[in-house]
Amino acid sequence: MSRFVRVADAGAAVAVLATVCAVPWIHGGTIPLARAVLLVGAVAAGSLSLAACLLRPRQTAFPTVAFPLGAIVAVGVIQLLPVHAPLVRQMVHAVQADLRHELPETSDEQLAVRTASAADTRLVTAQFMALMLLAAVAAEQFRSVRAAAAALVVCTANAVVLSTAALGQMFRSELLLIRSEWWTGDGHPFGTFVNPNNAAGWLGLGLACAVGLLILLVRERHVPMPLSVSGSSLRQRMLQSVVGLTGGQVAAAFAVVLIACAIVATRSRGAMLVCAAAFVIVFMARSDRRRLPGAAAAVVAAAVSVIGLMWFLNLSRIATVELGTLLNEPSGVSRRLQHWRDSLESVRDFPVFGTGLGAYRYATLPYQSRNGELWFRNADNQYVEFLVEAGIVGLLAFLMTGMPVLFQSIRVLRRAVSGGIDSGMESLAVVPAFAVLIQAGMALFDYGGALPAASSLFVILAAMFPSVVEERAGYQGERAAPGRLAKAGMLAALTIGTGTFVFDHLAAQRCYADAIQLVHIAQQPLSQELLDARRRLLQATQVHLEDRPDDLEAHETISRLKDDLLRSQFLRGLPGVTDAAVMERLWPATGSLAVRRRIDSLSDQPELQQHLRNVLAEQVRRSGIVEHCHRVILAAPLAAPVVRRAALWAGAARDPAAAGLVTRCRFLEPAGGRTVMQLAELALRDGRPEAAEALFRQALEAEAGLRGAILTAYSLAGQEDAGFSLFGPETYEDAVVAMREAGRSVLQRLAQIAADRWQEPDSAPSIRTQHLRAEHLQTVGRWEQRAAWLERCVQWNPDSVFFHTQLAVNHRQLGRLSQSLAEWREVLRLKPDDRSAQRGISELKRLLKDD
Repeated sequence: MSRFVRVADAGAAVAVLATVCAVPWIHGGTIPLARAVLLVGAVAAGSLSLAACLLRPRQTAFPTVAFPLGAIVAVGVIQLLPVHAPLVRQMVHAVQADLRHELPETSDEQLAVRTASAADTRLVTAQFMALMLLAAVAAEQFRSVRAAAAALVVCTANAVVLSTAALGQMFRSELLLIRSEWWTGDGHPFGTFVNPNNAAGWLGLGLACAVGLLILLVRERHVPMPLSVSGSSLRQRMLQSVVGLTGGQVAAAFAVVLIACAIVATRSRGAMLVCAAAFVIVFMARSDRRRLPGAAAAVVAAAVSVIGLMWFLNLSRIATVELGTLLNEPSGVSRRLQHWRDSLESVRDFPVFGTGLGAYRYATLPYQSRNGELWFRNADNQYVEFLVEAGIVGLLAFLMTGMPVLFQSIRVLRRAVSGGIDSGMESLAVVPAFAVLIQAGMALFDYGGALPAASSLFVILAAMFPSVVEERAGYQGERAAPGRLAKAGMLAALTIGTGTFVFDHLAAQRCYADAIQLVHIAQQPLSQELLDARRRLLQATQVHLEDRPDDLEAHETISRLKDDLLRSQFLRGLPGVTDAAVMERLWPATGSLAVRRRIDSLSDQPELQQHLRNVLAEQVRRSGIVEHCHRVILAAPLAAPVVRRAALWAGAARDPAAAGLVTRCRFLEPAGGRTVMQLAELALRDGRPEAAEALFRQALEAEAGLRGAILTAYSLAGQEDAGFSLFGPETYEDAVVAMREAGRSVLQRLAQIAADRWQEPDSAPSIRTQHLRAEHLQTVGRWEQRAAWLERCVQWNPDSVFFHTQLAVNHRQLGRLSQSLAEWREVLRLKPDDRSAQRGISELKRLLKDD
């Protein structure tokens, strides 16, 4: 029996480490397949640990981190329970809260759930259940210093391999992915993660493992450290420390330096600052006055090593540039803060259990006031995201995942300072402290802390340290261990509960694969073959949807495919469309609104116009895009993209269901200015000016830059004077901003209004006014006046790279090559690495030489 227990324990440990190491290589765990791997690995580890538990006489206590994870699971289960009040009816603080009473009833028989997306909530709930199971197994299998050290070695090696591959990829063109078809974004050196910020958070935990491993090796080998700050003694002790290093210690030190450089390569300013601060805090916390010089020397040595490798890899400039931006307000910060303020309004409606785990991207849309068309799928702040998704209960549980182990590690470090603990315990105490500080800091800047890659590694570190503490002399009895049957019952419940979600995850992966296939199809030039591929993909996705009827990825894919097929059908009906090249050229102008404009433009041919209207109505009916939207609303009433497409096509075809869909679209996306504007134009073309005016005002309130597009819509509908009467610019700034998106039919009129509103300044105007005037003169093509204005701006702002650049371009437009060259040289003086200036100087030198 004892041999069987040893084999089962070894298998469970291997399953835990294999799972934790595999997940980061699959987009950081963001896709359903990675979560399925997490669940399968947890079930395998739990099953083996359960078999050993039934035969093991002595049991270990459940790790403390498992209890807050269990609280998060409980929140997810509660959110999946049916309630009588639909979610949208409870959003009394939404931007368009009054519209919720006008929304048509979706179902009188089925009970709604407490989450904005039941499919996403199941995925996240299963993830945290798997994390509970992994934590329980890790606490059982890594409860000795040797076992914990082995786990640190494996996790550090995984971080080193990924860092090496990513840094090497910076000098290559290929993306580093196990399966490239999963990737849909721009290329970056951390292709195994959905974005570099997520990689930075996970690498921070890898850095914690490497630091703990290095300290463990140094302390157990008794490498002499400098204890005095006197010159000769300090140098002598430091030299002895370097000479006494072993191969393992050198490898661990190299791992620390390499992972730190990889964090810099992610360009994550938050990760750089958080990791540096955590490194200094932990090293200083474990040192008293006697050992403070040694700790300071270690910090300095680490900093010098990292800077040296960064210089060798040409990463020092990246760090300097990224950290230098902290002196100014980073772009998008104000928009992100506004988004957080809007999102937190949902907490007033759902304070206890939130809007649904994993449902942030849909649940917060009705609360956004001024974010334009930017869709925040995550909060980029883990605290805000948990508060919105899981309420106060979920946020407190999230905070408690790290606090207990942090306090325990601090207590151990304090005892280590007084000499009351062995070196192994002291070294391992550094790891959870470092990990918690990194997770807590990164949670302010990113959402990756809750993704499987980082969360699985974190719970392993947080679970094994208390078990090691309890195994050491003087620490036993801190937590009561359950009996054999009780422990086996808890493991069995977690294993079975986690296993029940595996098939749901596999079905989610099939739906996700369809969505990725559509993205790749849409990126290719239009052809008949790709249109046929869309039809086949539509059939396949509808089949996959049967296994997971509420999967929003599948519903979104079907909605996009129906939209594409409607556009292709309209193209086929146009005369002269005979080949793929013509179809590709006309494709951007075949959206729902564009189709309606083309039909309305045939007013001089009423019979043809009416025929096309009937054809469009029949095509929309046969496509089923409206009926599909109603089915989606039953499963996920906040699925805004699906509702948006259906509302636009229904409005273009004058479908009776359009009114209800427009109301729902306005409620779900109050900040979606462009969508609301398109709905407004459809209302205007339907002869409903009052409704159109209300919608246009909502669009303009959400996005001020739409004024020109709104005036163009009135002009195209033959009501230009009415449009300028209602939405005409009142100030110079309004007129210039409106010119950005104005069509040709109203551009001249806006230019005249801008000229009438302009007043020459007596002194230096604001920077915004200077920019607007330069933009205005460029739009109307007054290059001489613009050159004179930019010269005045340069006098007001002699160190402005922007104005010197604009003046250089302006002189080049006027053929003043020497003056343009002088301005480019000034740009290069102010910003030595400006590539535009370098290219401009090279081109002008060549032209002047030819002359």
